[in-house]
Amino acid sequence: MPNKKCVLIGLIIIMIVTAGCVADDHAAAAPVQYAFEFEDINGQVHKLSDYQGMPVLIRIWNSNCDVSVLKNVGLEWLAEQEQDYALLTVVMPEVGGEKTRDEFAAWYADMGFISLVVLFDDEAQLCSDFYVPNLPAQLIFDSEGNHQLSVPGLMSEKNIMAVMSRFTKSN
Repeated sequence: MPNKKCVLIGLIIIMIVTAGCVADDHAAAAPVQYAFEFEDINGQVHKLSDYQGMPVLIRIWNSNCDVSVLKNVGLEWLAEQEQDYALLTVVMPEVGGEKTRDEFAAWYADMGFISLVVLFDDEAQLCSDFYVPNLPAQLIFDSEGNHQLSVPGLMSEKNIMAVMSRFTKSN
């Protein structure tokens, strides 16, 4: 059993290390227009600016997470519906145990999804730029490409529709 002095020193170290995480300058910053350029699973290049004029929701996920894969069934349904926003998904080949591009493409073809746009973020740019520590997560951008919201975990289709309605022109 550790002695009290070691536990106290450990707690102090944790408090010092995590103190910088609490005082995040980015948390209070105004929205900043963002740009990316990623290839999709079919080799087509997508830029955030391609969706100028409409809000964008990006789900970052990993094929090794069974819950993410199952929730993408609902996301597939949502992508097939008419909506006033873009719905994109992003995976990071060879990051965090994810498959290579080729392995992912073969696996994904077997899954039967046809409506989801899957982009490859080879350098984990989105996770780095938006401080996404865990997957899955969603990033929401307004119609000008300004990052508005980061949502950790999985959002249900109902929650996606509710949140995105705040950013569409009809509301």
